[in-house]
Amino acid sequence: MNEYIIHEIIYSTELQKKEELSKKKEYENNFFVVIKIDNDKLAGKVNSIPEIKDIIKCNIHIDNNKKYFRNEQFLLPMKEHDQKHRILKIYNGDNKILKELEFIKFGKNFWKDYILYIYKIKETENYTNRLKILYDYIINKDYIYILLKPFKEILSYHNITRLTNKQLLILYEFGENITELSIDQLVSLYDKKGFGYTTIINIAKGLKKSVEDITILIIINIFLKNDNTYIIYDDYNIWLNELSKYSDEINISDLTNDKFLNIIDNMIKKKYIIQIEESKLCLYKLYKAELFIAQQLISIQYNNKTLPLIQAKKSLRELEYFLNSYSDNKSNETLDTEQKRGIINFFTNKISIIHGQAGTGKSSLLKGLIKSIEEMEHKIRPVNVYFLTPTAKARQRIKDIMNDIDDQNKYVYNTIAGFNYNVSENFKNKLKQYYNIMIIDETSMIDINTLSEFLNNVKEIHKTIVFLGDYRQLPSIGSGNIIYDIINSSVLVSCELLTPYRYKDKKHLLNIINKILNKETINENILLNSINEFNLITPKNSNDIDNIIKTECNNYDIIISPINRDITTYTDIIRDIVNPIESSKKEITYNNNIFRINDKIIHTKNNNPEGIYNGMSGCIIDIFNEINIKNETITHIKIKINENTYYTYKFKLQIEYITNDNEHYTHICNITDNKDNPINDLQPGFMASIHKTQGQEYNNVLILLSHSRMTNNKLLYTAITRAKKKVTIISSLENLNNVINKNINRHSLLNSMIKYEYEKYFNLKITTFNYDSVLESQEEPQEEPQEETTTESKKESKKESKKDNIIIEKSKFTLIQLKNLCKEHNLSCYSKLNKIQLINLLQNTNPHLLEKI
Repeated sequence: MNEYIIHEIIYSTELQKKEELSKKKEYENNFFVVIKIDNDKLAGKVNSIPEIKDIIKCNIHIDNNKKYFRNEQFLLPMKEHDQKHRILKIYNGDNKILKELEFIKFGKNFWKDYILYIYKIKETENYTNRLKILYDYIINKDYIYILLKPFKEILSYHNITRLTNKQLLILYEFGENITELSIDQLVSLYDKKGFGYTTIINIAKGLKKSVEDITILIIINIFLKNDNTYIIYDDYNIWLNELSKYSDEINISDLTNDKFLNIIDNMIKKKYIIQIEESKLCLYKLYKAELFIAQQLISIQYNNKTLPLIQAKKSLRELEYFLNSYSDNKSNETLDTEQKRGIINFFTNKISIIHGQAGTGKSSLLKGLIKSIEEMEHKIRPVNVYFLTPTAKARQRIKDIMNDIDDQNKYVYNTIAGFNYNVSENFKNKLKQYYNIMIIDETSMIDINTLSEFLNNVKEIHKTIVFLGDYRQLPSIGSGNIIYDIINSSVLVSCELLTPYRYKDKKHLLNIINKILNKETINENILLNSINEFNLITPKNSNDIDNIIKTECNNYDIIISPINRDITTYTDIIRDIVNPIESSKKEITYNNNIFRINDKIIHTKNNNPEGIYNGMSGCIIDIFNEINIKNETITHIKIKINENTYYTYKFKLQIEYITNDNEHYTHICNITDNKDNPINDLQPGFMASIHKTQGQEYNNVLILLSHSRMTNNKLLYTAITRAKKKVTIISSLENLNNVINKNINRHSLLNSMIKYEYEKYFNLKITTFNYDSVLESQEEPQEEPQEETTTESKKESKKESKKDNIIIEKSKFTLIQLKNLCKEHNLSCYSKLNKIQLINLLQNTNPHLLEKI
């Protein structure tokens, strides 16, 4: 019999109670090895991570006289074998020892210390992918519940219940004495993933926090729930009206005007919020994040430390020649004037924005952009190209667009959150070796905190960043309105794509889309003229909606609603029409969801190893059973994602046995842990929310536009532009026009902050608010040491003076000359600036152009 490689040897408390094992046993089913070493009874499972809730790792595998904890995903070396005391070394990716933990007699305190340590280094450069795999595995099981059971009982005593494992661990990090949890620590929970307002308030109420403390938590939630970066607070009655919505949490009658103002003052002192322009309040962290974004965008674009990809006139002419002759290999599509301008802007600037309505050729532009990089490779320095997106589904769409690009290994595809998550010092050092091109798609979906973190991660590397998107679509789930603010600052180069390729043969549908964007009323005559491309069906009552959906659902590729309640209500009705019960069609019910062959399904979470992403849709093509080695049934669902991708889900209990003579021990495998099973991430896909369909395209779309305060202009625009051929809306005409005129007004400071940083950078007169002064006023006053005027500082002073003199010398240029120069080189966006701004701008970005005058 062949010897097995024992990847894990595990100590089972259950086995300890059993009869002594007299000799080594091996079983040919490749599942388990039971082995006796010294006086311990040990069980090892091949190629898996053990279940810590039942068993605790206690021993080692001998390989060339080295001792290891080992499995297929990570490797953690130990010191020499010692039955009583063992030391586990935690390593990072560079074999640097981060921590040594003593393992004494397999005690559970070891695991608690181990998991807490892994958690604490999550946000440091030492948190490598290897540790992430281990942490994610441990945190998503029941081990935290067992290890922190006494702490959970303390929380229950204070009526703090229904917390997830991650929430338990985060609270435990503050200390076991939960009653000492401070307001600062409660506020910090808003920054922790998985902690929402309801959970935080329940913790505060359970700990009997004061009215003032709970009001602070409510005020922060008011900021966050509307995704604003500032709120106007000058009217106490408006605040009182808003706070009255939280009457279950606080007694409003106790909150006088004086008390409220004291709370605001206290929040400012504690740096929870910041006050600007007399009547505006901002969350302190968001304020700093927005200001940092503005500083970085201006610095990247206008500093001379890094030059754009192309500066030489000869190279620019070569690029223009290529763009004029370019056509796509498959579609033979050429580039229009705006697409060419967007690509030229990209090559001649370090920050640029390319935006346009749905269907205006952003995908074609991306192909042309990559082909241009390949064509100009001999003229530019070695580059890394990163495609970054807000979602995994958008990342996959970019990969599909780039599918026919020759050398895929040159390009890195990632979500922007994934990029931020995996940044380490080693990674940054690798980035510094190249010039990095960052192509950020679907920018409208990226929030302030994510972009701020990204810019902080790349601030020391050489880069060109281009933002792509459509500011008219749904904004980010999180604070800010980034792409809109950058465009409207007018100090960074942007290009708008104007040709509606998707609707070139659908002029009536395009007319409806434009009326929605312009907030124009749609009347009966417009509907009559558009009936072949846009149709409105008005229900008489709720029962009539059922009948309309039954009649119409077979004629459409997707039914969209802005309200999840509608999806729950009508899914079974639609299934029975689109995919009725037949004796030949297998079906199962799992977690109250019916799954039937030919059902449409939609994924609600990412499953990265399998290439399955949130919002991706598919179709069930088979349901079948498998009989395992112990004659137990495993159910499989096979799903077709696209022509080339199939995925099979397994679920139901599978019991595997290890046998020692006549004794039987059972082990529930990972596959049976239904809460971790990917099938839990499937939902019927006959209807979908507008958010889930963003980035998707369908020929024909049916939209159920219910009366709701949640519906607005951007939701409607996003829903309608999913269709390429025809849209039908179930709604009254009055409700449709109300939605058209209902806009999302997000308060944001980024637009004016970018202008401020631009004016400050070029020493222009500040026409906006002085955003630095507010931060300075809230900082602790520090006594700065008197610095002597060194030779270096004198040189810097002379350099600045020389720079100013150059700008003054250039003032002999006329405004008309400067604007003509910009126009000649496709820099027409600069023409919005005044003379001084143009001179400063050209001096710092394209100084060679000034030589032409």
